[in-house]
Amino acid sequence: RMGVLWAGGLGLALAIFVLPAGLGIYAVLSAVGAAAAVGWLAHRQIGGATGDVFGAAALLAETAALLAISAGLGI
Repeated sequence: RMGVLWAGGLGLALAIFVLPAGLGIYAVLSAVGAAAAVGWLAHRQIGGATGDVFGAAALLAETAALLAISAGLGI
């Protein structure tokens, strides 16, 4: 758990530093929400997580973050 917290904190810090005001937090929250939704669905449907679930969560989190950034920048 500590490694996950460090990685999340580093990602949040980089997003806040690199992206315009508030957009980094919005992108990170979107990514966390997407990954949490995949985790909840996997727990509900198959009772846990597999490597495929982790891969899907990573891809959906990345997609959610990129969509949030695109929406925030008006692209």
